[in-house]
Amino acid sequence: MSGAGVHERVSGAGRDLAIAFNDVLAALPGAPLRPIDVTRVLRINKDLSARIVKAVQQHDPLATVHLIPGPEPLKRTLRAARSVGVREELVSRAERAVDRFDELIRVEAGDRAALDTMISSWLPEVREKHELEAKQMAFRGLGLVKGVQGGLNVTTLFLHPSATSETHCDLVAVLGTYGLCRFRPTAAIRFGAHSLVDGEDDSGLLTLDGAPARQIDGLRLDAFCSEPLMEFRAQRVMNTMVYEATSADVGINASANVILAQLEPRAMLVRRQPDTVGRGVAGLSSVVTFPVQTLVFDVFVHREIFHDVEPRLALYDTVPRGFVDPNDPMRDIDRLELSERIQSCGWGTENLHLAEVPRYREMVHHVLARVGWDGQSMRLYRCQIRYPMYGSQACMIFSLPDLPGEASGSPAGPLAGPIS
Repeated sequence: MSGAGVHERVSGAGRDLAIAFNDVLAALPGAPLRPIDVTRVLRINKDLSARIVKAVQQHDPLATVHLIPGPEPLKRTLRAARSVGVREELVSRAERAVDRFDELIRVEAGDRAALDTMISSWLPEVREKHELEAKQMAFRGLGLVKGVQGGLNVTTLFLHPSATSETHCDLVAVLGTYGLCRFRPTAAIRFGAHSLVDGEDDSGLLTLDGAPARQIDGLRLDAFCSEPLMEFRAQRVMNTMVYEATSADVGINASANVILAQLEPRAMLVRRQPDTVGRGVAGLSSVVTFPVQTLVFDVFVHREIFHDVEPRLALYDTVPRGFVDPNDPMRDIDRLELSERIQSCGWGTENLHLAEVPRYREMVHHVLARVGWDGQSMRLYRCQIRYPMYGSQACMIFSLPDLPGEASGSPAGPLAGPIS
C-alpha cells in the first residue's frame, strides 16, 4: 500500500470530519458557539469540546485528524447533539465520517498512536512534539529495564592544532553525566573512555596534564563531581578501556555527578591525505550508552581547523552493527530520521552558558587552562537532544579540506573520535 495512497486517505478522512462536525456545531442552539458554550449545550467534557472545535477549524485536513479526539468520544458528542435537536441528517453524516475514521485507524495504522506517527512525518510542526513524547516513554521504560539512568549527559570536545602534525589535531574530551543513579544494586554503570589501537595498553590514554592515565582517578575532574566521589575499576574490553562503578547505592537520593576528561594528541584528521581512499569526512561522536533525559553535545573548534566548514548532524542506530564511521556508505541504512539539529553558538567561552550545569563555563575554563589552550580562538557547535534514544550515536560531520597543493576531491583519512 503506497505512502501517497495513505496520505490521501488520511487527508480525505480529515476533510470529511471537518465538514461534518462544522455543520453539526453550526446547527447547535445559539450557534456560533465558543468551546465553553459547546460544553454547556451538549453537557460534555470541556477538554473534548475544545479539541473538537480546534480540530475542525484547521485548514490542513491532516492537522484535523491529528488534533481531533478518537472515535468513541466523537460518537458520544454526536449522541448529545442528537438529544438537543440537531437534524438527523447532519448527525448521521457525521457518524458515517466517524465510522470511516475508525476504520482508517484500524486498517491503515492499527491504533491511534501509529496513525499519529504517520501524520507526524507529513506535518513538520507536529513531528517534534510527537518524537519527544515517544522518546520520553522509551526513556522511562528503558530506565526501569536497565536499572540505571541519568538526568543529563554532556559530551564536550575541544579540537586544537597539533604541534607535531599538519594533518591531525589534538583532542580533549570531557564526558560528564549528571544525576546518574541506579535502581538495582546489580545494575552496571560503565563508561567507555578511550578507544585503543591493537597492541596498545592503557598508557596511550593521557590526563589533561599529559601524563599516562592508568586508572579513572587521573581522568576524573574531582572539583566538578558530586561528593562522595563515585569509585570505579578499570579493565580493557577488546579495544576500549572500560570503567565500571563499584558502588552499589540505589535510588535518586544516591545519584551522582561524574565528569571525566582526557587528552588525545593527534587524535583526528583535519585534512585530506593522498594515500587513503574513500574517506572525505571526519566526525565527532557521542554515544548514548544508558538512558538519559538530555544529551548536550558541544564541539569547540579552533579557528585554524575546518576553516569555513560547517558541520552537519547525523544520528545513527548503533544496535545492529556497532559504532559508526560516517565515511562508510553501508551505514546509511542505520540513519535515524529525527528532527534534531546543530546550533552555531559563536566564538569564545566568556559568554558560555548551559542552564542545566551552573558551573559549566567554570569547568570549560578549568579544562582549557590545564592544557594551555585559548578558548577565545574557538567556535562552538552544540546539539542538544531531549530523551536521546538509547543506543544512538550523534555525529557531527566535517568535510575534510585538501592538503595544500592537493586537488579537490582527493581521498581523505580516517574518522577519529571519543566514546562516551
